[in-house]
Amino acid sequence: TEDGFLASVKEKGERIRQAVLSWESPRIRGVRGKGLMLGLELEGVAPKAAVAALLERGLVALTAGEDVLRLLPPLTITDGELERGLAILAAWAREV
Repeated sequence: TEDGFLASVKEKGERIRQAVLSWESPRIRGVRGKGLMLGLELEGVAPKAAVAALLERGLVALTAGEDVLRLLPPLTITDGELERGLAILAAWAREV
């Protein structure tokens, strides 16, 4: 149903938010957004450099302003895809 789909989108967005915050990366000041449209507020790293590094690892991300990395996964992202994306993002966050 439509309600179930929207609940799934919200739940996946919250999973991403909680995962990113749990890393306590000094390069990520916070996470903002709604549903699966999320922005990671970066500290000390340029969003364009982050986008390039993530793309080399197989994760597509965007920039949003001077200090925000935008995540915009498809609403139909599977749990496996979400976990792979988070693993790539976590590895990047540990290395910057």
